[in-house]
Parts: sequence; structure tokens; C-alpha cells
Amino acid sequence: MALLDLHFTKMVIGFSCVAAQEALLNPTKFPEVQSLTQVILQSLHQFGVWTLDHVVPERNRVAKLIAASVSKDQRYQSYVAQGGPAWLDHIIRREALLHDQLSQT
Repeated sequence: MALLDLHFTKMVIGFSCVAAQEALLNPTKFPEVQSLTQVILQSLHQFGVWTLDHVVPERNRVAKLIAASVSKDQRYQSYVAQGGPAWLDHIIRREALLHDQLSQT
């Protein structure tokens, strides 16, 4: 995992899909995806600390755009390792400014 290679030891995963979060928290309730959830959980256990948090879809916009770009453009190298595409940096900065403005009100 790229984040482990970068020596990250803590992970927060934000889900806008409640069912996906529930499948990871209670894999036996979702036997149709249990093999996938086991692989994900095994990967997560490599981190020292990890949590699953629900976020509204609007707050998960950057992650959704990254996932779409990875799928569409077949970007198999880590965005983190490559520094990320220019459009991603722009979006992250814009969202950070918006978040700061909302926090100050």
C-alpha cells in the first residue's frame, strides 16, 4: 500500500455510502462482498490506528474525483507519490479555502 510505503501510521476513511461502511464494520452481514471486505480489513490492520467516519457526499468530492480519474484514465501509480495532477491541487486548495471560510462563520 502506498500510504504504508510513505510511513503513514494513522488512517481515517470517510464514507459517504453507509452500506460500504456497514459492510466493513459487520462483514458477516454482507456475505456477497465478504471476501473483498476481508482484503480491505487486512490492509487496514497494517496501520497502527484507523477509523471509519461517515461524511456527507459533498465533503467527499475530492475522493470521488480521484476515484473517477483513476478508473477513467487508468492511473495506477499513487497520486501521492506523483505529487498529484494539477487539477487536483487546484480543487484541494479551493475546498480548503471554503472550509476555512465556513469554520470562521
